[in-house]
Parts: sequence; C-alpha cells; structure tokens
Amino acid sequence: MAYREVPRMEIGELIRRWQDGQSRRRIVTSTGLLRNTVGKYLATAFWPQARGYVHYPVSSGSFLKFMHMRIDPWYKAYYNNSGQTM
Repeated sequence: MAYREVPRMEIGELIRRWQDGQSRRRIVTSTGLLRNTVGKYLATAFWPQARGYVHYPVSSGSFLKFMHMRIDPWYKAYYNNSGQTM
C-alpha cells in the first residue's frame, strides 16, 4: 500500500474501537490500515514510553539549588539528633 496520510478523526476512531474491545485484526480489516500502522498508533496512544515519545523534563540548576536549601537543613538536623552517621 502506498503512503497515505491518516486523518486525526480516523486515529480517534481506531482508539475508540480498541477501547471498545475490538481486536487489532478486526480494526485492521474495518479501517483498511496496515497492521503495523495500527500497532504503532495504539502503542503511541497507550504506551508512549514504549515508542520513545515521553519527554522526561530535566531538573534545572535553580530547582536543584532550591531543593538542596530545603532538604539539607532537615537532613543535618535529623542525623545529628538521631545519633546515626551519614
């Protein structure tokens, strides 16, 4: 099958069918999409980390300094009062 752009409504229909309990094979036959395409869209919709589409934000330096200022006094006070070593 040649490249064909899949409209957003069709992707929504594919996801709705999956949530209704239809099998992938039935979705493929009813929509006319390729099996791999259906699998790719379902994986992206329900398991984005499996396809590498999840963005994990990196903590900025200012946020880390802020958290260090809040945690460090508590940490020192806890371990100084409990008699445990760090």
